[in-house]
Amino acid sequence: MPTAHDQLFKELLRAFFPQFLELFTPDVLRLGRPASVVFIEPEVFRDLPGSERRRLDVVARVRFAPQVPRQPQSATFLVHVEVQSRRKRDFDRRMFFYFSRLYERELTPIYPIALFTYDSGRKREPHMHQVRLGRFQVVLRFAYRTIELRELQASQYVRRFNPVALALAAKMKHGRDESPYLWFEALRRLARMALDESRKRIVLSFLGTYLPLDRREKVRYNRLVEGLPMGEKRAVQELTNPWELDGVRTTLLLLVRRRFGPMPDEDRVLIESLDRPRLDELAVAVVEVDSYAAWQARLKELADRR
Repeated sequence: MPTAHDQLFKELLRAFFPQFLELFTPDVLRLGRPASVVFIEPEVFRDLPGSERRRLDVVARVRFAPQVPRQPQSATFLVHVEVQSRRKRDFDRRMFFYFSRLYERELTPIYPIALFTYDSGRKREPHMHQVRLGRFQVVLRFAYRTIELRELQASQYVRRFNPVALALAAKMKHGRDESPYLWFEALRRLARMALDESRKRIVLSFLGTYLPLDRREKVRYNRLVEGLPMGEKRAVQELTNPWELDGVRTTLLLLVRRRFGPMPDEDRVLIESLDRPRLDELAVAVVEVDSYAAWQARLKELADRR
């Protein structure tokens, strides 16, 4: 079952898919027309091993660029991104199952990507599924691209003018005292990007969820901002303050706790992604609904609203 963390990643990918490809697979991006990206809703796979139904995370259809030699089987190709928030046994086999079912249905080239977002563990994830006959004979070799965020240096990605790099830097490797610097560099670049407010909010929500600052770190961040030239400082400060909604969220959590009891962690993650108007709607809903289930349904409805 998808988690709220998975949903945040899917929202980021859908908002900035060409930028995601540019960051991690530029050769694949050059094969297609970025403006032609269309997301498709894959069917639920019910015939995979195990009892749980499976739905692919993100599948995009991209038209081949004019300079690419004509493909005999299709004018388009698919990019499948699977977001994996925890280590799972036989994940490589599951990627192959997804590929085979999708290829059987679409009959078009597919580029599969596994995006690993969890923080712990030292063992690298496999990038291939193989079937062997005996000890040496390989009868099937299926490869896919792997991106392990915990193996990447946040300080390198936060300097890029790419909204996906700025957001995902929050899940990358960094020192214990680097968080204010990462916020500072990310917001400097975000302020210079021609993005609408809703897409800027996605990046800010990512940073707020996965790279929270404590009181001392906020002071360090503010000092960094104060050292900027006046024009750049004003542009950064005009962005939604990364912690101005902390008090609003804290009050909402308190209201929910007093009315319904403790809130599940998955719902807390959803609240972190909401802006002020939607938080205000949820606060009103606390006194309007009769049960936590009804309030939770309202939360999910607002979280799905783009």
